[in-house]
Formats: sequence, C-alpha cells, structure tokens
Amino acid sequence: MLSHPFFIITGATGSGKTALINELKKRGYRCVEEVARQIIQEQMRIGGDAVPWKNIQHFKEMMLAQFIETYTQAMKHDEDITFFDRDVLDLIAYDRLTQQEPSQELQKAVKTLVYNNKVFVVPPWKEIYHEDTERKQTYEETVKVYDNLVKVYTEYGRELIEVPKIRVEKRADFIIKHVTSWLKAQSNG
Repeated sequence: MLSHPFFIITGATGSGKTALINELKKRGYRCVEEVARQIIQEQMRIGGDAVPWKNIQHFKEMMLAQFIETYTQAMKHDEDITFFDRDVLDLIAYDRLTQQEPSQELQKAVKTLVYNNKVFVVPPWKEIYHEDTERKQTYEETVKVYDNLVKVYTEYGRELIEVPKIRVEKRADFIIKHVTSWLKAQSNG
C-alpha cells in the first residue's frame, strides 16, 4: 500500500467527476482539476491544434506536462489529502484505445508519479451524460473509454473503488468514508 494521501478520481467522461471534485473542494479538500478540459478550453480559445480531434499527439504531450506540473505542485503539500481528477494511467489507457505506443516520458511518469493505490472510479451514467463543445464523445464511446480505464488501472495493480450513482453530496461522503478508513489503517499500521 502506498503511503501518499494522493487519491485519483477517474472514470467515464460526463459521469459527474467535475461536480464531485467541486464538492470535495467545497468541503475544504485540496483538489487538482482535470487537465484535459483545461487544455481543450485554452486551445479552443487561442485557435491551437492540441485537441483530440486535431492533433492527438500534441494534446497528449500537453496533458502529460500538466500531469507532471500538477503533481510537482501537490508534492509541496504531500501530507495533505489531495484528490486528482485523473492521472497518467489515463494516458496509458488512451494510448491503448487509439492503438499507440506510450512515449518513454509517459512510461517514466507512470513509475515516478506515486499516488495512493486506492483509486475511485466513476462509472458511465447515461442519465447525466451530455456532449458539449469540449466533450465530443458519444455515450457509447465514453463507455468504451471507461472499460479501457478499468482494465489499465487493474493491470497496474490499483485497487478500484466504484463510486455509486447517487447525489454528488453522497458521492463525496462515500469517498471521504473510504479515505478516512485508509487514514485510520495508516495510523494503526
């Protein structure tokens, strides 16, 4: 078991991860927002090509750089519970889905960016899913992405904890309960 209080929340696009991160932030937890959406918004604003539908390689390079930067910033507070909206294993899953080989830099990041082994995974939720200017996947595509994420995180030995499809406040309670349990086990161990 890893000793870091750095917890990943990953899963299906449009499944309520952002709302969940915002709820945890509202409760006073340190949270790192999803880098993909930030990059897409910035690239669309400046007319850049680092978006999945134009230049996937440039997009992935920018995501990896952001993952490394946000992790480095979080390490300044490495004793604090921190929730990350996705991590570098999401890029490994994306490479597999698009049948590309992970870069050496990505493979190195997988080994050096150390998060807690417990990973909260948010499943597809058709009732709340919607496409927008930054989310261009169909619901069926997001299910494929989710299945691939689960496979990759499992292969890398992460303990997946599926977040139930309930109100965002209850989802936050669910995660906090698991984190509190992990903290108690750490202090008793």
